[in-house]
Amino acid sequence: MSAIRYLQQRAAAFGGKATIVGKGPSFAEMDREGRHSGRLVVGLNETSLHTRCDVAFLIDEDILDKSGAAIADSGIDALITPRVPHRPTKRIGGLTIYGPSDRPAEAAPWYPRFEGRWHGFNLGTAEAQQAFGPVIAPGNFSAPIVATLLAQAGFTDILLAGVDGGVAYAGAFADVEYKKLRSVQSDFDTQFKELRAVRDQYGVDFRSVRCSEPHILIGTEAEQCLATEVLKWSIESNTFLTVRYCEADSTSRVLFTQGATGTPFSLQRLFLPEMAGHQGRGVYFDSDMLVFKDVYELFNHDMRGDVLMGCEPTPGRRTQFSVFLVDNERASWDARELVASYQAGRISYDALMKDFVFAQPRSSRLPQAWNALEFFEPGVTANIHFTDMGTQPWLSIYNPNADLWCEALFKAVDARPAVAQALQESVDRGWVRPSLRWQVEQRRADPWTMPAHVKALDAAWLPPHARLRFPDAAPRTQLLKWRMASRLRRAMQSRSYVRLMRAGHALRKVF
Repeated sequence: MSAIRYLQQRAAAFGGKATIVGKGPSFAEMDREGRHSGRLVVGLNETSLHTRCDVAFLIDEDILDKSGAAIADSGIDALITPRVPHRPTKRIGGLTIYGPSDRPAEAAPWYPRFEGRWHGFNLGTAEAQQAFGPVIAPGNFSAPIVATLLAQAGFTDILLAGVDGGVAYAGAFADVEYKKLRSVQSDFDTQFKELRAVRDQYGVDFRSVRCSEPHILIGTEAEQCLATEVLKWSIESNTFLTVRYCEADSTSRVLFTQGATGTPFSLQRLFLPEMAGHQGRGVYFDSDMLVFKDVYELFNHDMRGDVLMGCEPTPGRRTQFSVFLVDNERASWDARELVASYQAGRISYDALMKDFVFAQPRSSRLPQAWNALEFFEPGVTANIHFTDMGTQPWLSIYNPNADLWCEALFKAVDARPAVAQALQESVDRGWVRPSLRWQVEQRRADPWTMPAHVKALDAAWLPPHARLRFPDAAPRTQLLKWRMASRLRRAMQSRSYVRLMRAGHALRKVF
């Protein structure tokens, strides 16, 4: 029987729910809370030797040549391989090149041991046979190929265990460490792009064994609607997860007008577990950010017992929680009570917002790259944080990384109608600098290159937060302060200044 036909029968039996099990660190948590109950469990490669699987999936025949008898006797219901499995064809140092075997599966010595439990499919690396269904494009790793087969068969809800990215295996697979990443890939992250293509083509809902319900709360306000929509686009265009957004109330806006909070949305982050219904895990972002990597890395992070995790601090800066991961199910604080305590003076702003003393146990072990303060390094930065309200690219032309955000805006406008609507409303209501409309129309990413007459459109404009905080200040005075502050901040964000600050921080550590 073809693998597709077999899986179609299984999809009906399991209600379209499946689990893909790999060798990554989260393999150790796959049976946590019985989350595999009622799912078809597909083990990738050697995983079927270490846990109970319904289906063993293998692409490479050398695993079957070595362990086929043990896999056959492991109690699996079915084995799925390409009609023509792969085999190592060339080794160059530590690099192993794989290609199609010189024999189809039916001619392999292990084939008889599976007594009709073998099901094949056409992988694009060998000549196809119609009886084995559509051709599956070869990928970098097994998980996206399995996900494609499951999706084509009608599975719509796929849980991932041990499919983690990075370079690590779970401890159970120490005996096969020698095989890890001997192909042309340097890590397991490239599979996420392929999983995203499966989601987009088939509408599959992916989730992680560590996070069955991924929620995101973006701290924002009406005037930040454009930045928020661009951030959402950057999150969704880089992840294969189906994330759920939740919203908080506007409690902190009033306190901002009184000078009691850093931004109009500062306190919203406290409400994330409550707004997510205390389900799954939550990730918080400020709206003044732009994501470049898959948020699956955050949701699937090993929390090691912590209720909340922030990012490793930037050198020279104190720990902050403008990006954090929280276990919503274990978060027990009352956000409204915390705000009331702050207003009554029973807890300081630093203890509440900078130290998160109410979240225990907590740590700051998420990679620093997920909260890169005004800094971008291609291939490294996962999320750039435009921390300075005076030079945010939608408010000012003075941000050194303005072209990054503007390029993202152009793509987001083309991809999401909500972004185009937010741009129109923001320009019409004066929430973003007037010159931004011209940039979008002309697709000019770097605002420094705009003609002088376009830059002049911003001359008499003040950003919303300045008008909100100082509604009675003389416009001329405010404009002067705004322009001077923007220029000074750009100078402080220059690479030379940043290098100087880092050198000073290093010297302080030495002496």
